[in-house]
Amino acid sequence: MINCALIGYGRWGKVIYKNIIKNNYLNLKVIFYNKSIDKKNINKNIILSNNYKKFNYRSIKLIFIAVNSELNYNLCKCFLSKKINVFVEKPISINKKRIDELIYIAK
Repeated sequence: MINCALIGYGRWGKVIYKNIIKNNYLNLKVIFYNKSIDKKNINKNIILSNNYKKFNYRSIKLIFIAVNSELNYNLCKCFLSKKINVFVEKPISINKKRIDELIYIAK
């Protein structure tokens, strides 16, 4: 099983959440959010937090990012620098230089 985290629990975050839960190879450990969320449909074993910066990512191997597209570049750069794989729901950036930088970090 691959331990993973989800950043964002808005419209697309909920879609990604449902697919992670259905996948037998993924183990969702934590959901990070910035607005209040309806917790009734979230598994009780999943940690809910509004602060992704203070979490211990030692066991996390994959991050799903489903947030405002303006935040994607910084989040991707942060997690790729920590050697954590990322899956981004929206465009990472519209700036080719930034995309090339992320590709370089990912390699």
